[in-house]
Amino acid sequence: MRKHLPRTQSWTRLVAAVAAAWLAGPLTSLHAALPTVVTKDKVAAREGILVGGSRFTLDGGGYTGQAGDYAIDFGMGTGPVHVTDGSFLNTATAANEMSFALWIKKYDNSASSAFWAFSPSSSGTQRGWQAHIPWSNEQIYFDTAGCCDGATQRINAHINTFWLYTGDITWWTTQWHLFVFSKKGDTKRIWIDGELFLEGINTGVLPTDITQLFIGAQGVGTSLMRGLIDDFAVFGTELSQATIQQIFSGTKPTALPASAKLMAYWDFNDVPAGGQFVSLSPAPNAATAAPNLVRVVHINGSIAWDLNNVGLKLDGVAVTPTLTRVDQTVTLSYVPSPLLAPQSKHMATLTYPGAAGPQTVEWEFTVGPYTQDRVASRVGVFTGGSGYTGAGGGRTGQSGDYAVDFGMGTGPVHVGDGTFLNQATAKDEMTFALWVKKADIASSSAFWARSPSSSGGGRGWQAHIPTSDGRIYFDTAGCCDAGTQRIFYNIIDFPPYTGDLTWWTSQWHLFVFTKKADVKRIWIDGLLFYEGYNTGILPTDMTELFIGAESLTAGLYHGLIDDFAVFSTALSETSIVALYNGTAPTTLPATDQLLAYWDFNDIPPGGLFLSFTPAPDTTSGVPNLVRVVHLQGTEPWDLDKVSLKIDGAAVTASATRDASRVTVNHVPSPIFAPLSKHTATLTYPLPGGALADRSWSFTVGNYSKDLLNQRIGLLMGPSVYTADGGGRSGQPGDYGIDLGRNNARQGVRVLDASFLNAATANNELALAAWQKLYQVADSSLFWVTSPTTGSGGRAFQGHTPWSNSQLYFDTGGCCDAATQRINAHINTFPRYSGAASWWQTWHHIVFQKQGDLKQIWIDGELFLEGFSSNLLPTDITEMWFGYNPADNGGLRGIIDDAAAFKTALSPANIASLAAGTMPNALPASAGLMAYWSFNDPTVVVGPKLMAVRSGNNVTVTSDPQPMAAGFVLQTAPAVTGPWTTQAGANTPLTVPIGTEQAVFLRAVKP
Repeated sequence: MRKHLPRTQSWTRLVAAVAAAWLAGPLTSLHAALPTVVTKDKVAAREGILVGGSRFTLDGGGYTGQAGDYAIDFGMGTGPVHVTDGSFLNTATAANEMSFALWIKKYDNSASSAFWAFSPSSSGTQRGWQAHIPWSNEQIYFDTAGCCDGATQRINAHINTFWLYTGDITWWTTQWHLFVFSKKGDTKRIWIDGELFLEGINTGVLPTDITQLFIGAQGVGTSLMRGLIDDFAVFGTELSQATIQQIFSGTKPTALPASAKLMAYWDFNDVPAGGQFVSLSPAPNAATAAPNLVRVVHINGSIAWDLNNVGLKLDGVAVTPTLTRVDQTVTLSYVPSPLLAPQSKHMATLTYPGAAGPQTVEWEFTVGPYTQDRVASRVGVFTGGSGYTGAGGGRTGQSGDYAVDFGMGTGPVHVGDGTFLNQATAKDEMTFALWVKKADIASSSAFWARSPSSSGGGRGWQAHIPTSDGRIYFDTAGCCDAGTQRIFYNIIDFPPYTGDLTWWTSQWHLFVFTKKADVKRIWIDGLLFYEGYNTGILPTDMTELFIGAESLTAGLYHGLIDDFAVFSTALSETSIVALYNGTAPTTLPATDQLLAYWDFNDIPPGGLFLSFTPAPDTTSGVPNLVRVVHLQGTEPWDLDKVSLKIDGAAVTASATRDASRVTVNHVPSPIFAPLSKHTATLTYPLPGGALADRSWSFTVGNYSKDLLNQRIGLLMGPSVYTADGGGRSGQPGDYGIDLGRNNARQGVRVLDASFLNAATANNELALAAWQKLYQVADSSLFWVTSPTTGSGGRAFQGHTPWSNSQLYFDTGGCCDAATQRINAHINTFPRYSGAASWWQTWHHIVFQKQGDLKQIWIDGELFLEGFSSNLLPTDITEMWFGYNPADNGGLRGIIDDAAAFKTALSPANIASLAAGTMPNALPASAGLMAYWSFNDPTVVVGPKLMAVRSGNNVTVTSDPQPMAAGFVLQTAPAVTGPWTTQAGANTPLTVPIGTEQAVFLRAVKP
C-alpha cells in the first residue's frame, strides 16, 4: 500500500520545493535512453513534453517559413506534445468560454486528433475539449464536455463545405492553415484562415476538471496526428473575427490586446541548444531488434557532430561508425559484422557533445529471431512471437523444410529495408509469390510493402488472402480505387475451391500477384484466378516490407507462410506453373529477375527460444508457473542436461519434447507472493554439448484468488484493490478492483480459464459481476477467449455498455444477430434514470446462455432476451474481467464479486445475487465454478511521509526514518504520473521553496 502526503495547500508548496532543488539537476526517466525534450509556453512557462518521437522542425519549418521559426513535426504519427498539467484551462472553462488557435500542415488525412484536453468527468474517453482536423472521412469535429451528442457536445462538417477548400489533398499537405475553435455559452464556432467555417449550438457546459492537454494526439499513443503544428495558443475568451484575422495576418498571440485573455502560447521556437534526437535504432529495450544495424539520427544544435566528438560502443567495445550529414541532420550508423546473433542482448553507448560538455546515452536491446533471403541476405525479423515451424512444417512437408508460423496473429516478419523493391517498381512491374496455409479466414494482410506517398496507410503493394468476407484483394499505389489501385475477387468463384474451411487450413496453396503497367493478375495454384486493370503507377519510395501483416501490430495473418519470393518482372504462366510444381525461385530463368527469396529454412542449429513465462522484466508475472518453450534446431537438446534455478536455488522442473518443441515447466509451491521479485536461470546444452545459462528477471503481479479452486486473477495495467470498504457492500473488509479512469489495458486476467469448457460443452454458461463506472466508454465487463473463434477470440463477452450506451452480448464470435449477438440500448431498461450518474452507482450484471437462449440481467431484472444459434466454443483459454483485448478497451470503474456458473441461473438466484447474496451462498444446483470476491488484497506497509516548513525550506521526513530497504522516493509532474525514481534519495530531505511548477512526491516499493 502506497503512503502519500495529505493533499493540502502545504502539499502543493512542498512539491514545488522538491521540484526546485532536487539533486540540483534534471529528472531523468529510468525507462528513457534519451534526454527529455520540452517546449515552454510564453505566458507561464508551462512545459510540453515531446513524446514518442515528435520533434522540432528544421529552422524555417514554422508556418511563416522565416529563419528562427520552428514548428513541431509529428511525422507519420510519432506522438504528442504532452502538457501534463492542464488544470490552467479550468480558469476559462469555469466561465464556459474558451478558444484554441493553431496553425496546421498535414501529411495526410488519417484518423487523428489535433488536440485533446482530458476531463475525467467527460464522456467519450474524457473528451473535455477536442478536435479532429479532419478525421479520415474529411469531417472536422469539435467536441466539448464529452462525445458525441449533436445537441450537447459535438459540431462537425465536411471540409468540402468550406468555400476556400480546393478539394485536393495538397490543400492540406503543401499549405499552412489557421484553425480556431471557440465556445461561449452554448455557441461553438470553427474558423479556418480567418473565415467562419461552422457555427452550432451545444448546451453541454465546459468541464472544470481538466487535468492534461495533448497537442497532436488523443493521448500518449492514440489518434496520432501526421503533420506539423505551430503557434498553439489558448485564450480565455471567444475570439472575435477581427482578432482571428489579425492572427491569420501574422500577429502573434502575445501582441494581441489583453482583452483576448491569452492563457498559454507555445510558439515552438525554443529548440534545445544541444540539438535533438530523431531516433535510435534499435529502439531502447527492443525485444525484436534487427541484427544488422545500429543507428542514431540527430539534428544538430549549436555544436555540430562529427567523428571527432562522437563515439559509439557496442557491449563496451568501441566500434567504427559512419557519419553522414544532410543540412542539420546527422546520421551515425554501424553495421555489425558478422551479424548479431538471434536473441542476443546488447548495450549500445553513444558519447556526443552537449551544451554543458560531453554527454552519454546508453540503451539496451535484444536481437529478434531473423531469417535471411537467398539473393542478398536481406534480413527479416520475426516479431510479436512469430517464428519457424518445426522441422517438416514447410509446404513440402520434407525434413529440413520450415515455414513461418504466425499462429493466430502474433506478428509479421519485418524487412526493415524494403528499398530494394524500388528496382522493380521503377519499371511499374513486379511479382510476389508465396505459399500459404491458413488457420482461419480473418481480416488480415499476407504482405504489405509500405510507401509513404501511397494512400490507404502507405499501401504500396498489399494483398488480403482473403479478408473475412472471402474476397482476395490486391492493392497497389494506395487504396482502394477500382480504376487505379484495387482489384479483387471472391474465392468462391475459383473452380477448384471446395467451399470448405479445410481448403485453407489443411492444404498449402501458391498465390502469385503480378503487375505490369496497367495489367494486374492474381494466380492460385498455377491457375489464373483474376485479371484486372489499374492505371496507378507503382510507387518508387518503398521503405519497408511486412510479411504476414499490415504493420507490426495491425492486419495480422493467422497461419503459415513459406517460400516468399519477389521478382522484378511479371512472371509468365510457365514460370508460375513451375513454382507450383515445386521449382525453387532460385532455379527459374534469370530473365524472371529474382529480387529476394526467403525460404525460411535458416533456423539456427541451436534453435530459438519461443517464450518465457513470466516474461522477462514483466511487472505482472504469474505466481504459479515458470515456463520456457524452445524450438529445437538441427541439434536437439539432451533433456538430461536441462535444469532450472529460481533466485539461485535449484528447483524441480520438467522438460518434455513435443515434435520440435521443448517445454520446461516449474510450478512454485507455495506460489510466489504478490509483487515479489525473482530471477530464473535455465541451464541448457549448446550445439556441441557445452552448457549455457539463460537468466531473466520478473516481478509477480498483484493478484486475487477465486474462493473455490484458488484460480489466479492477475491485476493488469493500473488496476488496484480499492480501499477497505470500497467493494459494492461498502462494509469493512469488502474490497473491489479499481480499474481507473483511463484506458490503459487494465483488467483482471484469468490466464487459465479452460475450466469453463466443462460448461460450454453443454452450450451453457453464466457470468455475473458488480460494476460501478466512472464513465461509459468502449470496454467489456467480461471477455472469454477462444483461439478458434473469430473477432478476436470472442467466445463469450459483454459490453456493459459500449460508448453508444448499447449493451452487447456476443457468443461464438461477432456480430451476427441470428447466430452471435443480442443487444439493446440502456434506455429500454425501466429502472434506468437517463442520467450519467446512474452508472456511477453499483449495478449487478448477469450474462448467460442456455442452448440458443441468451439473457442479460441488470439488478435482478431481465433486461434483454434473445437467441443466438452458434454453439459456445470448447477451446477456451483465458478470461478477462473489465477488459476487451480485441479492441483494447478497458472498463473505467470498479468491479466486484465476479463469478462463473456452469448453468444458466434461475430468476430467483439472480435476484438473490442482486440483493447481496454471495455467489458461494447460492444452492449447489446453481453450478458455481469460480468466484473472485476480491477481498484478498496484498498489504505492503509503507513509510509515512511528513513535511514541515521552516522559513523558505521544507523538510521531508518519514516514519521510519530513513525509509526501509526497498522503498524509494518518486516524483511526477501530475498525480497520474509518469513517476520517476530518484536514485539514492532518502529521508530526511531538506529543500528550499522555489517557483517551479508543482511536482508530486511519493514513497513506494517498486
